[in-house]
Amino acid sequence: MKRIFLPIGLAWASVLAVALTQTAELKAPPVSPKLVAAGKQLYGQQCAACHGTTGRGDGEAAYLLYPKPRDFVAARYRLVSTWDRVPTDQDLFETITRGMPGSAMPSWGHLTPDQRWGLVYYIKSLAEKPLAIKPQKSPAADGSGGQGVIQPPPAPPFDAAAKTRALELYKDACASCHVASGRGDGTEKQIDDEGYPTRPRDLTAGI
Repeated sequence: MKRIFLPIGLAWASVLAVALTQTAELKAPPVSPKLVAAGKQLYGQQCAACHGTTGRGDGEAAYLLYPKPRDFVAARYRLVSTWDRVPTDQDLFETITRGMPGSAMPSWGHLTPDQRWGLVYYIKSLAEKPLAIKPQKSPAADGSGGQGVIQPPPAPPFDAAAKTRALELYKDACASCHVASGRGDGTEKQIDDEGYPTRPRDLTAGI
């Protein structure tokens, strides 16, 4: 059984940072008690059934879901644009807006921006440690020790040489989980750092 820890490497971290910044950013309203209170109320109505009333990922419906809902208290996030896995407000807003493909987490893009920002601020308040973004520091060659927001370089032209290199990188860094076809249907079982079963994304269905 293979345990998956994140971040999983420089290449994937850079891809994720680009993906999270491709959608148009909406200016975040200032944090206020009113907005957090509205987020708390909406969380109770729309999120607690899966994520639990205290945010532990232990809601009444959690046992039915695969993968398990996120534990907002432990605050170990996956879709982040930082080296050290601390989500920015925009990361959380994007995840709420887009949902989590391949999981039971739907898109909540039908909510107003203020409703989504209210959820962001309330979810952050559930974390046992403050979700503070540190100054940017690039990681060591092995991918360890980085912090702050990832600053990916501009994408190079996608020519024949780049395609060949991409295939090599995929084979070396990605295929062990997502398999050669990209469908993520290999036989190796995996668990996340909470100890729950997880599965690689079917990349043929989109990222």
